Amino acid sequence: MHPSKHFFDLLERFTEGVLTPEEEAQLAVFLIMPKYREWLDLDIRDKLQQMQDGSTLSHEKSEAILQTILNINKTLPVDVRKPTPFLRRSWLRYAAAILIILSVAGYIWNTQKKGLGSAQTKNEVETEPANDIPPGVNKAILILADGAELNLDSVSTGVLSTQGGTKVVQSSAGNVIYTPQAGQPSQVVYNTIWTPKGGQFKLVLPDGSAVWLNAASSITFPTAFTEGERVVKITGEVYFEVAKNKRQPFFAEVNGARVEALGTHFNINAYEDEAYVRTTLLEGRVRVSNEMGSQLLAPGQQAIYGSNGVGGFKLINNIDVSQVVAWKNGFFEFDNMDLPAIMRQIGRWYDVEIIYQGTNTDIKLGGGISRNLNLQGLLSLLNTSGVYTRLEGRKLIVDI
Repeated sequence: MHPSKHFFDLLERFTEGVLTPEEEAQLAVFLIMPKYREWLDLDIRDKLQQMQDGSTLSHEKSEAILQTILNINKTLPVDVRKPTPFLRRSWLRYAAAILIILSVAGYIWNTQKKGLGSAQTKNEVETEPANDIPPGVNKAILILADGAELNLDSVSTGVLSTQGGTKVVQSSAGNVIYTPQAGQPSQVVYNTIWTPKGGQFKLVLPDGSAVWLNAASSITFPTAFTEGERVVKITGEVYFEVAKNKRQPFFAEVNGARVEALGTHFNINAYEDEAYVRTTLLEGRVRVSNEMGSQLLAPGQQAIYGSNGVGGFKLINNIDVSQVVAWKNGFFEFDNMDLPAIMRQIGRWYDVEIIYQGTNTDIKLGGGISRNLNLQGLLSLLNTSGVYTRLEGRKLIVDI
């Protein structure tokens, strides 16, 4: 087995201190792949000499690369040899450790270069790729009862409006909080908050329930819960932590179904381009009902039904709830997930159109990665799995 030229190009660029964060991530992935781990167990110095022969790799760079590999090799346990598509979750800590070593070693190498009087030239300064897309951010649109719209990522903190005796406040953390005012008449008026592609948002409802909206999602709710029930309507994907109130049950309405909750944590995925609506319970109890029947959930269970709102429920046990709510915690997590489902998540978060070239969509991948990477950084990791992509404007071409 002989490592690819691209692998050595990354190592050489690393010793020069000109790797982008995305290239560092790709190098980290190379260094935990089994075939490269096996290669590291061979005589590294001889292998580097073979690479140096007939190339421009200097002795100084060769020694720097050697030291980098040896340092990384010491940090990895012997049993890190199992093959992995993309990035398995159990490998993430190793990749993170490697990235830390890369950063520290890069700092030391650059310091040594400057100490030797080797000035860095302009050509050594790596810039961001010309065609890259940053990750999604906290942003949403608030539609008030009178139809006025507020762009929540550009308004100032403080009181935004008073709706039906309830103050609407934007906190310093960027969240919107609805606070009913004592002694004020509570009129039943409705607000809507929706997130575009490339956006996410958190709000606190008038009853104190916390709500997180994923990209391309919405929630419509009264500014005060004055009736016997607390009812909201949602689209897209929404995570709830419902405030307890036995006298006033909480309902989320979505695609012809109602999810009843009482002091509980649950996630609903109801995107129109998904085949099923999925309600997953993390804590407490919920009952999902539609015209075909109902299903009571215990923690760790998921109820699914057709996204067209038709059909009965299917109950799935032992769901990995950490994967379900990974988006809320800033991660993509894929557990043997088919490629189109992965690409739909990527398309929503980075606001890109997915275009397939080829028909081999029956590919499943597993692993996880931060949602804070620029798109090119994520794609460089995805490409190591054999799924090749390229970005043309806001079109992501997937070659399968």
